[in-house]
Amino acid sequence: MFEDLVINVKPIGWVESDFEIGKRQKTKGIIHIFDEYKEGLFRLNEFKFIMVVFYFHKFSNFSLIATPPHNNPNKTQYGVFATHSPKRPNHIGVSIVPILEVGENYIKIDNCDMVSTTPVLDIKAQWN
Repeated sequence: MFEDLVINVKPIGWVESDFEIGKRQKTKGIIHIFDEYKEGLFRLNEFKFIMVVFYFHKFSNFSLIATPPHNNPNKTQYGVFATHSPKRPNHIGVSIVPILEVGENYIKIDNCDMVSTTPVLDIKAQWN
């Protein structure tokens, strides 16, 4: 039904962080919001966590079978949809991160697992 559908998305911002591919250590980071979207940050400071939808821009290929590197001593394979692998058919990632600070056109976050220059597609407040 939708096999030929093409969906175009435009980033709303980008990530600045020290996180490195292949490292398990999450870092603090800053999500920079482009000027035309900064009004969308209104009252975001009232929340503790956000869901960040982003694009895995460092990967061009994908695999439907993945071997998660963490907490997987037997190197068991899984279907990509049962993992957090960046090598996904649409290269879309999701992270839930704590908010440290919200500014006019940025969000400082903790537990960042996105590399610098990662395009941010959307942000959703978490209603815990």
